[in-house]
Order: sequence, then structure tokens, then C-alpha cells
Amino acid sequence: MKKTKFVISAVLALCCVAGAAGCSSDEYASLPRYELPNYHGETVDEFGDSVYNQEVFYRNDYKVSGADPFVLDDTARSGYYYLYRTENSMDAARSKDLMNWEPVGGTLNIREGYNEISRATWTSVWAPEVVYDEENERYIMYFSASPDPDTSVTGKYEGDGIYLMYAAVSDSPEGPFNMVDFTDPESVGEENVHTYNREDYPHYYAKYAFFDPTIYGTWHEENADIVTSLTTRGGYYGTIDPHPFVTTDEDGNEVKYLLWVDNTSSNRVMGVEMENWLKPKWDTLTVLAVPRYYTVEDFINEVRNGVAAEYVSYESANNGVNEGPEMVERNGKYYLTLSIEAYDQAPYSVIQLVADSPLGPFRKLTEAENGHLLSNDSGNNEEVSGPGHHSFVTMGGKLYIVYHRHNNPAAPSAARNMAIDEVVWVTTGDGNGNELDVMYVNGPTVSEQPALEGAPGVEYTNIADEAEVSVSGSLADGSSSSFLNDGLLSIYRNASYGFVSEYVKETEITGTTSFEFSFETARTVRAVMVYNSKMFENAFRSFKLEMICEDENGVDYVRYIDEVPFDSERYARMLELDGSFIYITPGSAAYAEFYEHTVKKLRITIDVPEGQELVGISEIRILGK
Repeated sequence: MKKTKFVISAVLALCCVAGAAGCSSDEYASLPRYELPNYHGETVDEFGDSVYNQEVFYRNDYKVSGADPFVLDDTARSGYYYLYRTENSMDAARSKDLMNWEPVGGTLNIREGYNEISRATWTSVWAPEVVYDEENERYIMYFSASPDPDTSVTGKYEGDGIYLMYAAVSDSPEGPFNMVDFTDPESVGEENVHTYNREDYPHYYAKYAFFDPTIYGTWHEENADIVTSLTTRGGYYGTIDPHPFVTTDEDGNEVKYLLWVDNTSSNRVMGVEMENWLKPKWDTLTVLAVPRYYTVEDFINEVRNGVAAEYVSYESANNGVNEGPEMVERNGKYYLTLSIEAYDQAPYSVIQLVADSPLGPFRKLTEAENGHLLSNDSGNNEEVSGPGHHSFVTMGGKLYIVYHRHNNPAAPSAARNMAIDEVVWVTTGDGNGNELDVMYVNGPTVSEQPALEGAPGVEYTNIADEAEVSVSGSLADGSSSSFLNDGLLSIYRNASYGFVSEYVKETEITGTTSFEFSFETARTVRAVMVYNSKMFENAFRSFKLEMICEDENGVDYVRYIDEVPFDSERYARMLELDGSFIYITPGSAAYAEFYEHTVKKLRITIDVPEGQELVGISEIRILGK
């Protein structure tokens, strides 16, 4: 994150508040002034949502239906990002900018009549992820499904209700992906053929199971104290939510891993190194995370040795879910992220763990380390429910999290849709005096945000952190203008409170205050966004904008907007009695959009509403180039 110099201007500090807006010694008042025509979201569509310029802004509207979104970055080959999700036959969509998606239809070839393959994937086909197999120049899709019971098998439970993980291959990211038969050398490759005991596993779907059932079952039997409470269905262990991950070793060689979830009775995250994308190195199989415990070691010590463990503070007492694993690498550390709680309930959310190796041992981060990464903030965010089962994608050097949320936050269910928000790295401590980078999500958001940086065609990005900032007015004790452009949106009132209170602060003012952003050289500016406080009791109602611009002859003049309103009708709830706010949408901003102007400096002035002690400003973003 770029460091910004902050300068308290002696001239501005001495200037009276009235002068800040127009006294004769004020540069903004002494230059020719012209009102600036602008748009600030006053037009709404048939659904009551504000109409916005999609070349400048982005909003997490209902764009793509379905759950468990995974984005494959295929831009190096096809020029597209591909989105796969739990819907129909793994319906996919593609995009060049992660904002505008076009459907490509079903990708998984499993629904052609009532045949063996369709029976093996008969119900609950879900959670696909795709990796490009460079060695064989093909795409591999991993997914889970519940097979139709094998009624021809007697004397054994047929596995009704079990979820098995499968693999399918294709020459194209758009499919068709065809199921792999692990008993057929032509389908899977000679080196990857399963040799399971067919007397123990006579079911028709055994040959499609990604894991050799004999080897996988034997491992569970030998590690019963680690995977306690898991039971089989017809001799099979449930396997869901696959995630392929690639890194490089110290010699620069590519190393492949596969993560997934054991879910027969209590979910836990598993991991293994892969010989190739269809064959595990079984001796590396390990448990990475279990519900409610900070580490697997804590779990084993409690179960095996009776040593009471400290339970994770942000997982409920009855939570049995650790699922949907994803992996991110940064500066030699590996970050495992996963979802907790029930997928069809509002508390469904994402947490983060850290380790020095892709196979751990992992430790769930504490609340002070932002362990609870993405949530609806214990219900404080009324407009988002169940943000979880996610993936990560990088575009233009920016990291984004793609996740699902419930269609109706007031009535959580299995109906979900995709959203995307920015991820920012924050350097904190690990409790032992060592620095530790952790992820922070600028979300979940439902309001207008800057168009995703790095996307093709996006001309305007946030340049506020390239300016020097001067302050005139009344900062609250202990507050700082440095919080205005640190890149962190103030979203959470409750989740990871220790982390948020330390690292995600708002600039607080106790009276009318102006913030001036000065650029070393004149910049093209297209829009200005001022983010409101997450605390409804500290919200502002509008801001004033003045910009010192330069014309084509190098002559300075001022463009101004006397009032840029915060859209309280859409992003707040008020008491009829006195108009005071009783709710505000997290991550919402007042914004002004206008034609390009060449700007040398600009000033934003904000008042404290009558009856309030202070105003909090989460962030100021200047969209330009």
C-alpha cells in the first residue's frame, strides 16, 4: 500500500471555518468560480436502484445466480475469466473484467438420459473448481454429487445420501467436461488407475469416485483418533468442496495440492500433495482444520489426552462446519480460508488460517488478527446474509474475493447469487512479536464502488493516496486524516472487533472541517466518493466539493458543488420523528460524477449535523488518472 504524506497547513489551520468556504485570503474564493454540473445517483431504475455509470462504478447487484462461485483465470489462454458455480450442470459464465458476465451454459456432461454417469451424479451436484493441466493441455473439473442408490447391491448400505467427489476433463474451459472412470486406463491414464477391492465396493459409482475407496477408507481407519465421529455410508466417506492449489518449491519447481472436506457427519478440511492432478501422494494426506478448534493439535489433545482446548470465539458452540477451503500464498506464508456455520443461514461466513506450509499445521487467526474475514457482522449488516463459499482472483495486481450471498437476506435459504469485493493486506502482529500480514475485505458491499481496478476498459482508479492532505477544522482527539486514504473501508461494528478498532479507523470530526488533497502535478479527475461512517449515529448528510482546475492555457479556476448528498433513502433508515439515522449501509458513500477536469487540488468540506457530537468518515476516493 502506498504511503501518503500528510501535511497540516498552517494557513488553512489559521483560516476561520467561514474562510475555508470563501474568505478573501482563500485561494478557492479568489479564483473565478463556476458551479459544476454533476450526477450523484438521483436517477433510479424500475427496481428503485440508482442508475450508475458502469465505466466508472460497480455495484454488487444480482448479476449471476448460483452458489459456491469459483473463478478460473484463463486470460492467458482464452482471454476470459470463467465463473463456475452450483447450478444445473455446473452452468458457467465468462467475463473479461469480472463485472460483466455472459452465460456459456452447462459445462458438465452428466444429464444425457438415465445412464450410469447421470445416476452417479443424480442429486446435489455442487461446488465445482477447475484447474488447467499444463502437462496434458486440458482442463480438469473437480466437483461433488450424491449418487442414486445402487439397488443391485445387497447386504450393504448403498450409500444413499453420501456425497462423493468426482473429476471430469475437457479441452475447453466451456466444456463439455466428461467424467473420469478411474478403472479405465484410457479415461484416467495407466498410472492413475484405481485398484480398490471390488468386493468391498461393488457399487456402480465406485469407479467414478475421485479417491480410491480402499486407500481412503484404510487411512481413516488408521487415523480414527484424528477423524473421530466420521462414519461411513456403504463403506464410503463423504468428500465435498474440492480446491486445487499450485505453488513452487525453493528450487522453483511446481508443486500441486488438493484440498477438500470430509463431511460424513462432521466437516473437516483435508489436504494432500498430488503426483498429478488425478493421483494423490497418499503419504502426505493430512487434516488441516476442524470446527471450533484453533488448531488440529488442540483437537487431538482434547480428544486423545483430555486436555481442554480454547474454542474459536467466532464459531458458534454447535458449529460443525469447516468447508469450502481456498488457499492464498503471500511472503512465504499460506493462508487457508474456509466457511463456517450452515450455508442456508445468515451467520454463514469466511474465516482465515495461516501456516508455513500448504499442508500446515494451520492456526485459525484470532479476532484481533481478523480471523473472521467476511460476514454479515452478526446481523449488523441487514442487507447481506450468508456471505461465504468463496474463491480468490487477481486482476491488475489487485486481489478480489468472489463469494455467494443469500438472494433474500430477510429470509435466508439455498437461493444465492455471486458478489465480489476487494481484498487488502494489512500488517499486524502474530502475538509473539512477529509481523504478520492478514487479509481484510472491503466488503461485503451492496452500494456503488469504484469499477474494479485492473479491468480492461477501466480508465479511472483511486488516486487519493497520491495526494498530500491538509486539514482545516476540528478533528476529534486522537483522530487523523491518514485514515481517509489508507485503502480500508470501515465495514464492521462487531466482527473481529479487536482488529478493526486497531487497524480500520475512521477520521472523526467534531465540527465543520475541510480536507484538501493537493497533487504534485495536475491530474484528470472524473468522480469523488466520500464514504460514510459505519456508525449510524456518526453519519454525515452531505459534503461540499471545490476543485482548483487548470484550463488548456494553464489558467486556474474553481469548479464547485455546494451539496453532494448522501443517498439516505437507499443507504440509511431514519426515524420519522426527527430524521435521525438508526441504520446505515456498511461501505456506502456519497459521490459526485462529472466530466473530466484537470485538477491541481480539491477540497472537501463536511459539517456535523445538529444534535451529533461528531462525524466519522471511512474513506475518501478520488477517481481519476
